[in-house]
Amino acid sequence: MPTNNLDEMCGITPEIKEKLVKASITMPLLLSTATVEQLMEAGVTEVQAQELIDNARTLSEIRYLSPSEFADRFFSMSKVSTGSQALDDILGAGIETMTLTEFFGPSASGKSQICMQLSINAQLPEEKGGLASKVLYIDTEGSFNPTRIEELAKSRDVPPQDSLRNIFYVKVSTLSDLFDKVNKAKEFLSRGSRLLIIDNIINPFHNKHERYGMHETQLHIQRLLGKLLTYADELNVAVVFTNRVYSMPDSLMGEDLRPFGGLVLEKAVHKKVLIRRHQEGVYRASLYIDPPRQAFFKIDSKGVGDL
Repeated sequence: MPTNNLDEMCGITPEIKEKLVKASITMPLLLSTATVEQLMEAGVTEVQAQELIDNARTLSEIRYLSPSEFADRFFSMSKVSTGSQALDDILGAGIETMTLTEFFGPSASGKSQICMQLSINAQLPEEKGGLASKVLYIDTEGSFNPTRIEELAKSRDVPPQDSLRNIFYVKVSTLSDLFDKVNKAKEFLSRGSRLLIIDNIINPFHNKHERYGMHETQLHIQRLLGKLLTYADELNVAVVFTNRVYSMPDSLMGEDLRPFGGLVLEKAVHKKVLIRRHQEGVYRASLYIDPPRQAFFKIDSKGVGDL
């Protein structure tokens, strides 16, 4: 089993650990995704940096794929449409399986609406932008609305009652409850559910009955994301979750909103999308890549769509 402790790694002296921690590299998972240049900037020699990264990747069970393995994975991936061609385009033709996709943004920015729309679209046949599958929906904020689900289903010609039966819904509030439901998710995902939604992933960490320090929070997030990455990879499912934001200037995006979760979340997520309300009924999506990509879409009574 992968370790969460830098001290258990070969080659980590107290001096090197101090340098890594100052660079916000506090666990092997973060070290395994770092570059030699980043470690050298932290004060580690080039030889030490390469050795540390190799050791961390071994401990974190990261391996490289052969060209044929990569090709097999690529052609086995499926995609589900968000309902907006413009939003699909910046995501690479939709939400991909084998991928963790994060939608983050302020309150009332459309994150839950996107999740509910995806829970309908995933039920559609593949030729209509779906996965022809059931959906597992973990709700931590109480944003799931059965009436809205029925409304969205009608707009996609999906029988409303069937749409609800095809969504395995569970409400959680505490972190321990979230871990329990995520651990049990494999049963549903192994039986034909190809989309796992968590709306909102960070909310249980802010539960007033469960308080965690920064380091403990990062460890819990690493455990949670490790499980989600395993599901996405081994079961060929799409994992979508929403997140809250806090303010911080960003030189790349020119935005002042960042998702909660720290470096662990940032390194583990494949696609990060900032959602903001642009004007009444119109929303802006910004995909965090370099250079950034943006799309405008609408959300109305019929759901997510193009302007």
